[in-house]
Amino acid sequence: GGGIASVTSAEKAALSPSIGDFVYDTDLSSLQRYNGSNWISVANGYRLVSVTNSSGVPTYYTNLKTAYDSTSLGVVVLHSDITVNAVNTITFKDGVYINLNGYAYTYDVADGSAVFNTSGSVVGFEFGVYNGYVNRLNQSGGTYAINIGTNANVDLSNLTFINSSNMCLATNSKTKAFGSRFEANGSGQGNLISSSGVLNGGSLIHSGTGENRCSGGTLYKVYCESVSSNAIQILNNGKGYHLNGKSTSGDGLRATSGSKLYHSTGISTSGSGAVLGGSSVAEYCTGESTTGIGFYAVSGSTYYCKGVSSTGIAFYVGVLAEFCTATTNSGSYAYLMGNINSSLINSIGNVNSGTGSGVDINSTGCKVIDCKMFLSSSSAYGLVPGGRSTFVNGLKVKGSTQLINWGGASLNAWTATADAQLNSAQL
Repeated sequence: GGGIASVTSAEKAALSPSIGDFVYDTDLSSLQRYNGSNWISVANGYRLVSVTNSSGVPTYYTNLKTAYDSTSLGVVVLHSDITVNAVNTITFKDGVYINLNGYAYTYDVADGSAVFNTSGSVVGFEFGVYNGYVNRLNQSGGTYAINIGTNANVDLSNLTFINSSNMCLATNSKTKAFGSRFEANGSGQGNLISSSGVLNGGSLIHSGTGENRCSGGTLYKVYCESVSSNAIQILNNGKGYHLNGKSTSGDGLRATSGSKLYHSTGISTSGSGAVLGGSSVAEYCTGESTTGIGFYAVSGSTYYCKGVSSTGIAFYVGVLAEFCTATTNSGSYAYLMGNINSSLINSIGNVNSGTGSGVDINSTGCKVIDCKMFLSSSSAYGLVPGGRSTFVNGLKVKGSTQLINWGGASLNAWTATADAQLNSAQL
């Protein structure tokens, strides 16, 4: 490409052009063609891509990969929608960005090739593609449409990236994605944030079969969604901050193997709103489910968290729940304590309808300390140990005259006898 003059608007007005002449108006950032009476912006429809040099002079191409490979620094800009039907994988380079400029880049190749990837070490590199649409059609194999290596700084902001048949984003780098959507179809881990990966902003969507996953990485202000599995699973000491997860049949949020969730919300129709396993921790998080358990902390600790279920148990306590709230809108329990020696401290339970009780004890050695249960039925109980040894202190109940159903044990494990106030000098 080349041979097109770059002029200001004033310089353009002083020209004596012929019909069909081209100029690039630097004031308008527009490629224009003279139609005999006016200069008309014509880039749209000419399938053009521009690369501007350090002097501000653009060179034009008809192929994005050719334009990208031609430069070692700067921004490659689309000026129209482009579709490619042959392998044209672009390997990211340090210092080179792609501005889609609001247009769509469609990569329609029936193979496993990525649209964008990295090669070799990219530590400290800076690159990206932003401000437009990318469509990957007919990709085969278990590969990602965009695959980014370790410890680069990547800009994927204001980008809609859809893989119609396979997985979408895999990154192991610091990735800025505010205003972006990465949608996977097919099966497998729809979008993957790996151990050195940090994703800031954006949406991770799995419209096929499988979950989005963060394995040892970190997510900030990310919306996650899956129609068939977990909206997001965070594992291997990963972290999630200010997340929103939504699933139809899986879990809204799932954190396992030492991972941490902060200020996040998970919502599910038939799964659990939020799940903690493998010594994970959640603080200031919410789990909501229509038919499942609201917050299912099977082997994790929760602080200042909230569990809500429309028809099921609101909160499962597997290790520790402190300063938490559980609300069920059915006749189920607010809390289920399912593991040996689990603790419920300074927490509130609400049973808004039916005859459900506040806390169901399903294992021995559990502790319920300084908790309040608000019940809808006068025949319900604040606590149901079911004959299991339980440590109780400071339990208060409203809406029922039934405090505890000891299930035949008639014992408070703090003192071996239950006094009227459930207090003990042994605390």
